[in-house]
Amino acid sequence: MTHKYQQSEFPLKPVDRGGRTLHVGCEARIIAIPDVDFDGFDAVGRTRYVALEGRILPVVDLDENGYAIFHLFYSEPADMMGSIRAPRDASEFYIQEFCFDPRDVERV
Repeated sequence: MTHKYQQSEFPLKPVDRGGRTLHVGCEARIIAIPDVDFDGFDAVGRTRYVALEGRILPVVDLDENGYAIFHLFYSEPADMMGSIRAPRDASEFYIQEFCFDPRDVERV
């Protein structure tokens, strides 16, 4: 989803699409995906963002601009679904951070 932002909106309020307050540790369902066709995303990042739609994830942070931050752990670069926990038996793994406008999630 693409929002047209104005400077006066920032920081975004930590309020989901339904008007419920988001906080670190709460779980939220991703209900809208940001515009992933701009130059800041590589092919893997675009695919991983799109795969998040409908997933329920814990909010790990709210950044200084008000975006809800989510982390997923990936066992290998080709892994597109990820997990909310680091793999136990992997010698290495990858972490990706995802940022969402609070209006694009709903607290569960």
